[in-house]
Order: sequence, then structure tokens, then C-alpha cells
Amino acid sequence: IEDNPQEAIALLQNLKPRIAKKGKSDQMHYALLSIKAKDKADVPLTDIDEIEKIVKYYEDNADDKLLPLAYYYAGRTYADNNDALTALSYFHKAEEILTGTNSDIGLLATVYSQEGYLLNLRRMFIDARKCFQKAYECDKSIQDTVGMVCDLQDIGKSYTWNKEEKECLRYLKQAYDLARKTGDQKLVLGIELSLAFNYKDLQMYDS
Repeated sequence: IEDNPQEAIALLQNLKPRIAKKGKSDQMHYALLSIKAKDKADVPLTDIDEIEKIVKYYEDNADDKLLPLAYYYAGRTYADNNDALTALSYFHKAEEILTGTNSDIGLLATVYSQEGYLLNLRRMFIDARKCFQKAYECDKSIQDTVGMVCDLQDIGKSYTWNKEEKECLRYLKQAYDLARKTGDQKLVLGIELSLAFNYKDLQMYDS
């Protein structure tokens, strides 16, 4: 799912007849993984009834490992259905578990990032930047450099949404320096593109 979500979708589809003969636990885990694969492949998540069924199962069975993941994908599904308030409520539920006994710091960083994105859309820029900063601290704690680059870029974009281009530039430069250290050319090019737009907005055309 992480490296090749399209292949994962095909594999999961082939497994579907066998999963139908399994128990409820396997079926719910399969359904959750299928949603995760679609999300990773940028397929819009539209089936609210399905994710609500999954959430209820993991709530009823008190699964601290998979319940926050179910909450996260409930948030993603509602976000894809343009219901930001319900999406945020599910992200907050995931956050509550993940900041408690659950140690999935990578998922927590992603939850914070999604919260920040939705808060940006609602023009709550200060709260959005707090979420992106929390995501950055999580990614830093697990040494996820690519995640840190994306978090810095998100903070910068939050400033540019609020017409604070100089602050945006400051964060984009940090993201650029960090991206170059990763050796990931695609990541570097993405930051360069953001920098180019930022320089244009600042009328720094030579840069």
C-alpha cells in the first residue's frame, strides 16, 4: 500500500472472495486496508456508510491499534465529501487516542497535517499552523525527513494563503535546505516550484 497502492488495490480485489469466507475481524481489517489503498492511490473516498460500519466495529471491540486508523479514514472520507466539521471531529478522536497510549507517531503526524489543511480551508490560519508545527515535531521525533519537509512547506503555504509572503519564504527556504539533504529530486523540485511562485508574489523576479 505504501510503495505501490495500485498494485495493492488489485491484490486486495483478488483476495475479496477468500475474505468473504473469513470471520468478522478479518473482513473489517480487509475493508480498512482497502480504504487505505484507495486513499494512497488518490481515489476519492465517498462511501460514508462503509467507514461508519468499520468505525463502529472497532469502537465496539476497543481496538486501540486500528481504531485511530479507522477514525483517521473516517475523517478522510468526510473531508472528501466536503464535510469539514465532521472530518475534524474524527481527526480529533484519532488524535486523542494517538496522544495517549498508542505510539503510532507517524499516523499522529498525518492526523495533525490533515487537521491543519482543513483549518486552512476555514481560514483559521493560526490554528492550522499550530497543527502543522505539531506534525513537524512528530516527524522530527521519528526522523522522517520527507515528512518534515512537507510540514515546513505546509506552514509556508498557510502564510501565503494569508498574504504573508515573507513568512512563507522563510519556511520554504528551510524546507528547501532540508529537501536537498534527502537527495529526493522530486521532493526538491516540488519545493522549488513553491519557491518560484513565492518569489513571483514578492516581485523578486530574478530569484
